[in-house]
Amino acid sequence: MPALQTHNRTTMGQQHRKETKRRRRTAYIKRQKEIAKNSKNTAPVQMAKKISKD
Repeated sequence: MPALQTHNRTTMGQQHRKETKRRRRTAYIKRQKEIAKNSKNTAPVQMAKKISKD
């Protein structure tokens, strides 16, 4: 008995769109995690200081 395939490349129509969206979303999430991880290593941006009126 052959092993079950997780990604069937011969899908058509709605099934194909579903698989494409799923792959695109996982790639997007992976990119966002990399950006978040890299942004932690950068120096924080200083905000403008308030000028007190005396």
